[in-house]
Order: sequence, then C-alpha cells, then structure tokens
Amino acid sequence: MKKLLLTLVLSGHTLLGHAQMFNPSASALPDGVQGENYIGQQIDFTVPQTATISGTVVEQALGFVFPQTQPVLGFLNLGSQSFNMLVDRTSLLIQGLPNGITANCDATPCTYISGASGYVTLEGTPAASGQFTVNILTLSEGNVDISAITGGLLSSFGLPTSLDLPTPVPSSLDEEGYTMTITNPNGIEEVNDLYSLALFPNPTIGESSLMINTREQGLAIMEVYSITGALVFAQNVSVRVGQNRVQLNLNSLHQGMYLIKVNINGQQALIRTEKL
Repeated sequence: MKKLLLTLVLSGHTLLGHAQMFNPSASALPDGVQGENYIGQQIDFTVPQTATISGTVVEQALGFVFPQTQPVLGFLNLGSQSFNMLVDRTSLLIQGLPNGITANCDATPCTYISGASGYVTLEGTPAASGQFTVNILTLSEGNVDISAITGGLLSSFGLPTSLDLPTPVPSSLDEEGYTMTITNPNGIEEVNDLYSLALFPNPTIGESSLMINTREQGLAIMEVYSITGALVFAQNVSVRVGQNRVQLNLNSLHQGMYLIKVNINGQQALIRTEKL
C-alpha cells in the first residue's frame, strides 16, 4: 500500500526539463484520411543517461526509503530544487492517437535501457477524423545524486550519496504536443463558429475563387491536399472581417478530387473540390 501511495504522489508532480530524446521532436505529423491507409510515421529516439527531476519527487522518495528523515524534510525546501537522475531504463506509452492507428515499438515490451536507441512506428487505417494531439509518455527507473543535501539537517542519518528511486518516475522524458490531422472526405465541414467557406466554380478547371466570410480578421493559412493526403499547394493571405475573395490557381494539379483546408486563428474548415 505504501508503494502504491508513493507512486500516486510522484505522478501528481510536474517534473522538470529533460534531455532531447525523440526525433522528430513534438511537431505536426503527416496528415491522413479517414478510411485510408496511413503512411507509417517513424519516430526515432535514444534514451539519455540522465534526466532532471523535481526536488519534490526526491523529498517523497527520501521519506519513503528513509522514514526516519521525515521530521526534517520539510525544512529543506526541496520543492524549489532540481536533481539529476541517472536513468537505468524507461518505458514508453503513446496516447492520443485516432482510432485505427496504432503505435508499435521495435521492442516488446516498449522498454529500453539507458543509451539504447529504438523507434516507434505509427500506422494503420484511421477510423475517425479531426485534429489529434499525440503525446509520448515515459516511466523511468533510476537513482538520484543526493550528495548536495546529505549534510546539514540530514548529516546525522548516515545517508548514501545516491538514492535508488523506489518506484518508476513518470514524465521525466516525455515528449508532448505532436499533432495529427485526419480528414473525412465524406463529411467535410465548410462552416465553423468563426467563418464559412465557398468555392466558385466548383468543380474547377483550374481558376477558382475561394470565398471566406469571417467574423474576425487574421491570417488565413490555406492548404490543398490530394485525396490520399499529400499536400500539393499552400498559400497564406490576410483576411478582414466580412466577405473575402481569394483567387486560387490550381492549373498545375492533375485531374481528381482535392481537399482545401483553411485555418484562421486556430479554427479549421474544409471544402472539397474536383479538378476537371
């Protein structure tokens, strides 16, 4: 019960910075289309030898491993300090993927020792559309250098200079904030709370006007995707409140179906067109 309680306490604290582990780091992942095979995205990593953790975590671990120190721990102000953890091994958990896409590590289970390299592959057929935030969460084992605090109030307890953590530490090597957009060609939203889209003519032989009726001014980020999810055209334009006409030149595109995605002030809408 004490071990479980400590795990819950540690997981409630934010850990400090970490060494760069993942490549690419948190960024936009390739977009996909609902119901179509997602071209596998590989995320490589090397487990660093050290990570930086909060002094609050160290305080909780000390109180558990050396309960005789609990009466004085509150006077050390450990919560405002940080400590280096020597990483023994870490396990990965990927959260936030759309239904139908899985994350597969090159090792089973997805656990790696310090200094080891590996990769995670995202693949499958997405069953839901929308914008998803994908986080790689970690659970790391290791020990902490506590030599800087073993003197003073703790000098009489005969503590070692390093502390083997009694439970794995969450979040010390996390990489959060990957994004993935999955479009649904059969259920395209042309309107949101901020603006609406219309395209004339549609279908198009190459030259069309994209009408954007917006309640806020801002920068319209426009991207055109093939039905397979490949980005084939991009253009940015400033829009004012009210009706805006943006000329699109799609002459260079091959015949077929395309998705036009617009993002204004964080709001996204899509409209489908066919190039004749």
